[in-house]
Amino acid sequence: MAVATRVTPPPTRPSPFRTPQSATGRHRFLPRRPLPRSANKRGLSICGWAAGLGIVGLGPAARGLSSVLSGTAPGWYEPTLAGLGLASIGLTVVAFGVSRHGRLPWIALALATVPVGVSLALTVATH
Repeated sequence: MAVATRVTPPPTRPSPFRTPQSATGRHRFLPRRPLPRSANKRGLSICGWAAGLGIVGLGPAARGLSSVLSGTAPGWYEPTLAGLGLASIGLTVVAFGVSRHGRLPWIALALATVPVGVSLALTVATH
């Protein structure tokens, strides 16, 4: 009785679902670019700024919710506060989307700070 000492894998065929690769083994459509050494620091800074915007934005949002539910808010207050919040969230999302493009995330976060400041000022002035 013969015992097989080696197991040979079945022959491989190219899968139709695999991404075509070049002869060097790298993806030929989107070449990999090395991340700079400061990529982690940059990402943490963007996350920190976005977290700060979220924490500061919670104040006007909570105060606005309580005044809308109690019926003491003016009619323009709720849509204005919602629009400013959505604008700030949208610009923060843009900052994360362009996090590898030089100054663009910082510009987007600076623009996202403006609606948060306006909503904070409106909340303080209204109540």
